[in-house]
Amino acid sequence: MVQSRDDCFLQNLHGKIASPFQLDAAAGLARVALARGDTGAAMHALNLLLATVANAATEDNPLEGVEFPREVEWTCHRVLLRAGDPRAGDWLSRAHEALQARAATITDAALREGFLRDIPVHAQIVAARPAASSA
Repeated sequence: MVQSRDDCFLQNLHGKIASPFQLDAAAGLARVALARGDTGAAMHALNLLLATVANAATEDNPLEGVEFPREVEWTCHRVLLRAGDPRAGDWLSRAHEALQARAATITDAALREGFLRDIPVHAQIVAARPAASSA
């Protein structure tokens, strides 16, 4: 059987990149699969990332060094939500809390509002949080 290019990519990604950037790459592959409507492939792409986070000690930040942590968290939320996985809410909470903590360090109110509203993934996280709370 011939492997798909996504399977080849995942095999190389999981085995050869000893870097937090592999988590960014896995989330990127999951976003591509999600855009194609392939929830199974999206979940497959996130297996390593989800396991890494689940196995991290409480005091550790398994996403430390990831280039776009909110994008990774938002991707995990979206994929898990689409898959009907109960962990989706935890990922949204994680993303929202980290985003709000970072926003709290911005002292200028207009800049802080822009940080939350003008960066697309930030705006999506903020918009999703009230919807998730009322569900």
